[in-house]
Amino acid sequence: MVDMSDALFGYMCVFLRTTGIFVTAPVLAARFIPPAVKVGLSLLVSFLLMPVVQAAPMGESYAETAVALLGEIGYGLFIGFMAAALLAAVDVAGQIV
Repeated sequence: MVDMSDALFGYMCVFLRTTGIFVTAPVLAARFIPPAVKVGLSLLVSFLLMPVVQAAPMGESYAETAVALLGEIGYGLFIGFMAAALLAAVDVAGQIV
């Protein structure tokens, strides 16, 4: 039997990482996309990715779990910022040429 707390923790990890990406990714971070749409897309993508991702077990304490969830947000923000930096570099290279 699957422990629901581990499944929920795994879903939260995927959701927080995709939310971080959607907040900072170049096209998805546009101001004309409402925040509710971004959250909805993040929920949908997280739901679709859940069967593919192996969930890490929850920490032994609340502090370990909170640090793990903050790390997932950090990973998502980092991925989004790197995508934005890559597109900015391509834009600058296009202006130089």
